[in-house]
Amino acid sequence: MNDPTNPNTPTPGVPPITRSQFAEPLMAKPISAETQGASTIDGLLPTNPLAAISCYTGIFGLILCGSGILLGPTAVLLGFLGLRTWKVQESTYGKTMSSVRAWIGIVTGVLGFIVSTIFIVVIVLNINS
Repeated sequence: MNDPTNPNTPTPGVPPITRSQFAEPLMAKPISAETQGASTIDGLLPTNPLAAISCYTGIFGLILCGSGILLGPTAVLLGFLGLRTWKVQESTYGKTMSSVRAWIGIVTGVLGFIVSTIFIVVIVLNINS
């Protein structure tokens, strides 16, 4: 019957475990573009160009002194259009990366506009004094 010293003796009421049950979790499952989310390809080739342009114009508007007056609002506008366009497309591929790019563009666009405005005001006040 049951021999506690023999590990190969089946326990009553417990089904035996087969080799396929051990190997199944280790087997690779195919990943489709719809289920994988943002990928490394999306990091190189953006799936939402409005979000990518928003990100770049926001960063340039923040870095280049004074240019944030023009690039900041452009980045904010393109960021919101990128978010809106992405919701209309209803695709899951690259959704995370595109929304991150759009929000980076919005935040850096606002910050670039504020910093550039302060920069220009300080220059104008120093020239007049």
